[in-house]
Amino acid sequence: YELATHPRLLDIVAMILGPDIVLYNVTYIITEPNSRTFVSWHQDLTYWGFDGSDQVSAWLALSPANSHSGCMQMIPGRHLEGMRDQETADDPDNVLLHSQTIPNVGDSHAVTCELEPGEVSLHHGWTVQCSRPNLSAARKHRCRASTRA
Repeated sequence: YELATHPRLLDIVAMILGPDIVLYNVTYIITEPNSRTFVSWHQDLTYWGFDGSDQVSAWLALSPANSHSGCMQMIPGRHLEGMRDQETADDPDNVLLHSQTIPNVGDSHAVTCELEPGEVSLHHGWTVQCSRPNLSAARKHRCRASTRA
């Protein structure tokens, strides 16, 4: 809660959403070293059930997040296309509850969001995103705080 409501972070979110902010949730994601687990291509807003799309998610790195440790990847500009169809599956290595996946993403335009501990990336809930397995020898820790107007 203290990280998600830090004044510096709230000031940035307020510039995007305005001063009326609701903290929706905070999630800690820990990926073990040399793990096969991953997060498939998805959009957060598809399954959050909000009645609007005035939302922003903040990813805070608590340990180094880089290509080797499976940092988040996203496709710039895809959030402007709105909701994409997602399929569900039963993949034990996918950390999403129903292994929901946007098929045929074509990740040639994907960018990696490498972060050092303490750095934050912000993205919209319609952002097409994923995280690859942690191939490093260290645990990867990150915190996600989702807010909405």
